[in-house]
Amino acid sequence: MNWSLRLALYLIGSLPILSACTITSTVAGEELPASALESLQRGVSTEADVIRALGPPSDLGRLQTGLMFVYRLTEESLRSLSISFSIGSGGYTGEVKRPGTLVVFFDRKGVVTGWGLSRI
Repeated sequence: MNWSLRLALYLIGSLPILSACTITSTVAGEELPASALESLQRGVSTEADVIRALGPPSDLGRLQTGLMFVYRLTEESLRSLSISFSIGSGGYTGEVKRPGTLVVFFDRKGVVTGWGLSRI
């Protein structure tokens, strides 16, 4: 009997044992809405526009060219896998935190000159 036929018979024979398998993933945290960045325009948007779109910044910085707003972002993912057999069950749950930073730069008049987003 070749190996593929043996594997097929094994899997068919195992079906009554395996009764359920569930994989879930939940994401929570301060995720940056894509529409918020899309609404910002270099040379047009102001500090007030950025605060309206993104809320108050986590930190402020002052450069020779103007201010910068720093937004600290954290995306938390909870992933779980559970498998139930007729003879028992098991599972795994893990949490993943993915930090990120958005920095928005302004000129001396408070107009957006650019921004950068980094994810780890």
